[in-house]
Amino acid sequence: MTAALGRDHRASQAVLRDARGGLPRRRLLAAAATLACGRAQAQPGARPIRLVVPSVPGSTPDLICRLLSDGMRRVLAPVVIENRPGGFGTLGLSEVARARPDGLTLGYVNVVTMAINQTALRRQPYVVEDAFAPVALLGFVQNALAVRRDLPVSSLAGLLDFAKRAPAPPGCGSPGLATTGHLALELLMAMSGAQLLHVPYRGSPQLAEALLRGEVAAACDNLSSLEAVLRGGEVRGLAVTGARRAPLFPDLPTVEECGWSGFRITAWGGFVVPAGTPQAVTAELNAAANAALAMPDIAARLSALAFEPTPGPPLALFDLAREERPVWAALIRRAGVSFD
Repeated sequence: MTAALGRDHRASQAVLRDARGGLPRRRLLAAAATLACGRAQAQPGARPIRLVVPSVPGSTPDLICRLLSDGMRRVLAPVVIENRPGGFGTLGLSEVARARPDGLTLGYVNVVTMAINQTALRRQPYVVEDAFAPVALLGFVQNALAVRRDLPVSSLAGLLDFAKRAPAPPGCGSPGLATTGHLALELLMAMSGAQLLHVPYRGSPQLAEALLRGEVAAACDNLSSLEAVLRGGEVRGLAVTGARRAPLFPDLPTVEECGWSGFRITAWGGFVVPAGTPQAVTAELNAAANAALAMPDIAARLSALAFEPTPGPPLALFDLAREERPVWAALIRRAGVSFD
C-alpha cells in the first residue's frame, strides 16, 4: 500500500451537498440565519438539550462543544454538556444510543468514534448507522508535533534523527490509544524508519502537562489542544499533519513539506442523535448547529482554536465517515493496532 494515508479536508467539500437532494452550503447558511432570527424569541422556555461529549473536560471536543452550545442556546434551547470519557468514546455514545429519540439528547462524534474504532476495536457496543442519526458535520482540525524546549532538535527531521541515534526510543505522547495523534505517530514511524515509544495519556490536558513536565520528549495532538503552549513558547512546534499549513501557525511546515510525501492526517467532529429521531427534529438541530458555526463571535473563537468550521447537511457526517473508514483501516492494519 502507499503512504498516502489521511486526507485533505478541502476535498470533503464535495460531501456538503447531499446526494439525496440536500441544500448547497450558501442556502444552508441562509436557512440557519433565518432560524437564528426566529427561534431566539419564539421559545424562551425551551427544554434543555443534553450534549454528551465522550472526552475529558479541556480536550478539543469539549472546547468545541462548549462554544457551539453557547451558539445553539441563542437560537434553539439551552445545551447542557455532559463529559463521559472512556471506552474509546463508546461509553458516552452508548448513553446517546439508549436515549429517547426526542431531540433532547445529542452526542459528539469524531473521526475516532465514526471511522477509526470500526477497525481498531475488536468489539463495539453498537453499529453506528443503526444506533444513530446524523445531525451535522461540524469541522476539521489538524494535529501538530511538538517537543519539549530542552530537547536538542529544531525540526521534524532532527527529531527522527535524534530517535535513530538514541540508545532507547524517546517517549512521544498522544491523548490516548487509537486517537489521530497516536496513529499519526505510527504512520510517521512506518514512513521514516525511526522508533518512538508511544505513551498514551488520558486526554489532551494530561498530555500537555506531561510534555511541559518533561515526562515525554515529544507529543502529537490536535493543534487546538497544543495551541496555548505553542503560542506561549513553552514547547517547540515541529510540524502540522494536514495538507497545508495552519493559519494560526504559518511558520510550522506540514509533514509533507518536511519530506514525507503523502502524510496527511486531519481530525473532524460532528453531532448525532439516537436513531429514530424524527427527521424534522434532526433538521432543526442541524440548522441550529449551522447557525452557531456561522455566528461571527463563535467562528472567531473556533478559529483561535485552529478549528475550521464546515456547515452542511446532516448526511455529510455519515458520508465522510464511510469515505474515511478504509483509509484508517489500512493504517491501523499496517501499525498492528487493535484493542478490546
